[in-house]
Amino acid sequence: MKPCIAFDGSCLGGSRPTGVERCFLRTLDAFSRFDEHRIVLFVPYDCHVSISGPDCAIASGIDVRVLPKVALPVWRRFFLPRQLATLRARALLTPTTALPARAPCPTIATVHELPPSVEEDGEDSRLRAYRQRRARRALIARATAVIVPSRRTLDDLLAEEPHLASRAHVIAQPLGRAALTASSEHSPPSRHRRGVVFVGASRRRKNLHRVARAHAMLEPAMRREHPMTWIGYERAASFSPPEDWELVRGATDDEVVSRIADARGVVLASCSEGFGLPAFEALACGRPALVAERSPAHDACGDLVATCDPYDVASIVRGLERLLRDEALATRASIRGPSFARDFTPDATARGWRSLLAEVAHS
Repeated sequence: MKPCIAFDGSCLGGSRPTGVERCFLRTLDAFSRFDEHRIVLFVPYDCHVSISGPDCAIASGIDVRVLPKVALPVWRRFFLPRQLATLRARALLTPTTALPARAPCPTIATVHELPPSVEEDGEDSRLRAYRQRRARRALIARATAVIVPSRRTLDDLLAEEPHLASRAHVIAQPLGRAALTASSEHSPPSRHRRGVVFVGASRRRKNLHRVARAHAMLEPAMRREHPMTWIGYERAASFSPPEDWELVRGATDDEVVSRIADARGVVLASCSEGFGLPAFEALACGRPALVAERSPAHDACGDLVATCDPYDVASIVRGLERLLRDEALATRASIRGPSFARDFTPDATARGWRSLLAEVAHS
């Protein structure tokens, strides 16, 4: 029997995959196509229905194991180590920070982002923030290796937990099929496009309350010409959007990319991001993005994006105005953005996984 690599997909429960979960599934699909290991994926009993769709699917060759109906910490502590031992797993990889306290094989966790500098702009609950901080601290004892999506996230993690320096590895997140297809097509500059797009959930660190204030402060004619579209809105969202925003729920990857391609640009003025995937999706479509200064997207995308201070509404206003008016920015994004984005493929991320798994298996 082929040697086994186990993947903890316990985060895949609920109504719909998040961006992080989609990146995980894209990479797992690519990994399954060129790796010789037997792949076992643990999923919750309420696994997303949408992972069977064309934009976010589990490959047919993956051995899917459904978790028992117990609390995830209980499964991870008492059930998972025994399952790994039975499988004789060579390694366990999880797209989250959660690892069992003891495991019979090397373990790889993922840290996506660190909290922002201003505490009230971080997690929506103090309990969640505390649990995440505790999980990162536990990696010192539990993780053989840790994946982070960007160099800036690596620096932030090591500032908090310097003991992880020798175990942390940067592996970028991948774009989906729809964005990569768009990156191979000719994309004229966005100067004739209308509207701006935000892609994501309403978590506090996404900074939607300041973005809304900034958009409302644009000149009336500019605001009417460039309305805001929120892709990823949920009725239970903690942020109540203005009445003039267009709200899009349950969009597929194809629909997200189509909306971005039809817009002037993407707004991602977050207080913290681990990678900033919507900015890369925008560039795949030849559209610029507004991102936070000194963010991973700013580091990677350089002069293909506009920047702002996410804590300063006036700075966000200026960033929006540049996004909507700067013809040179629009032209650069149109000409250089698609070729830049084409490097961020699931195959590239899967090769990073494969290299790291080989390293920990022989450690």
